Amino acid sequence: MGFTIDEFIEKFSPPFPAHIKIDVDGIEKKIVLGAKKTMSDPRLKSILIELNTKWEHYQEILGMFSNAGMVLHAKKHAPMFDRTELRAVFNHIFIRPESQATCSTLKS
Repeated sequence: MGFTIDEFIEKFSPPFPAHIKIDVDGIEKKIVLGAKKTMSDPRLKSILIELNTKWEHYQEILGMFSNAGMVLHAKKHAPMFDRTELRAVFNHIFIRPESQATCSTLKS
C-alpha cells in the first residue's frame, strides 16, 4: 500500500510538516508530483531532496518547486563523489522565502 504525500496528509491528518526530507532513488519526480498541495501550503518551510542534475526531468522538478513558492536555498555535494558516477547528484534545500530567517542555519 502506498500514498502520495498529499493523500497521506488528507487521509490521516497528521500534524502538518514544517520540513520534509525526500531521499528516494529514481522516483523523485513522482514524489514531488504527489506533494503539490503540501508544497504549496505556506506552513511548509523547507524541503531537502537529493537530485541528479543530469536527469532529463531535473529542470521540470525545479520548476515544480518554484511553482509551489519554494526557492533553492542551497545545493550541496560531497567532494568524495567528484570522480564517481554520483558526481551530478546534489542535495537541494528549497525554502519558502518568508521562512528564510528561520532556515538560515540550513546553509551551514
